[in-house]
Amino acid sequence: MLKQQRFLLDSPVTILFVIGTIYLLPSLSLYFVSEDLKFALLLEGQSFLESLKNIWFPSAEFLNQGGLFRPIVSTINLVDYSLWGLNAFGYHLTNAVIHITNILLVYYLSLRLFKNSSISVLCSLLFLFHPILANSVYWVSGRTDMLACSFYLLSLIMTDKYLKDLDIRYFIFSQITFFAALLSKEISITLPLAQVWMIWHYKYDSDHDISLRTVLARFIAYSALVVALFLSYRLFIFGQSPLTIDDVYNIGGFYHLFINAIKIASFMIVPFGHQSFEMLVYDYKLYLIIVLIPVSIRIIYTVYNHRKNLFKEIEKTKTTDVLKVVKASGDA
Repeated sequence: MLKQQRFLLDSPVTILFVIGTIYLLPSLSLYFVSEDLKFALLLEGQSFLESLKNIWFPSAEFLNQGGLFRPIVSTINLVDYSLWGLNAFGYHLTNAVIHITNILLVYYLSLRLFKNSSISVLCSLLFLFHPILANSVYWVSGRTDMLACSFYLLSLIMTDKYLKDLDIRYFIFSQITFFAALLSKEISITLPLAQVWMIWHYKYDSDHDISLRTVLARFIAYSALVVALFLSYRLFIFGQSPLTIDDVYNIGGFYHLFINAIKIASFMIVPFGHQSFEMLVYDYKLYLIIVLIPVSIRIIYTVYNHRKNLFKEIEKTKTTDVLKVVKASGDA
């Protein structure tokens, strides 16, 4: 008994898996809601291979019937449909497995960044219980966010491995998972920004000596190539603008990106009362644009003008930390 308790205490991954399983167990008794059965109606009467072809190379008729072009998500839906039919248990089981996988990915990424198991466990538990994720976890059709998150986190972990080991295999895999994230949900196009932040972190906040210009250029160039491949694929499928297909599927332009950025920021800070806030955003969107754009430009301009001082402060902080460590070692 003591050995089992010791194993649990020494194995954060096991603890997270057990807590996640217990937390998600009630979700297995849920039924379908909203649009959960739409894909089943689209695939009804087709063989597995015919459905797979319609998912990865859909016709205009298929898309106009409501089939969104997110082929990885649709493929998993197809596998679920082949295994479980219209039994909701299997679909919620898949969602639970994806969410638990993401919890563990958050743990591994946090551990690589913070080098602290306790902080990493806390990050994972926050991810597990955060109410903003309830929609994605308990709604079968909401698995798009979770799958995109899986590839997003995997890409960041591979980026971290590449920056530490400079092994080209990790770099290639980071780009492959970026492409998979885009095929799961388009919001994953923000991933290169997170990769750039990670590169800056390693350059100025870690002991790893990397060539900032070379690594940044490599990530920016290949991320741009991945986005170009993604848009080309969509252009090939849609036969017109890769951003829009009739009135059915529309990523939106700068305006929608701006509004969604505000909504996402509000969701992360305050995970309730979104409907009222969303109405305020739409009612006063013009004023928000007028105010936030100049403020954002001013912040960027200020940071750019004081970049040398910021770098000096970073180096000064690092030097101070090193001196403190040396002094502590000497006192010991």
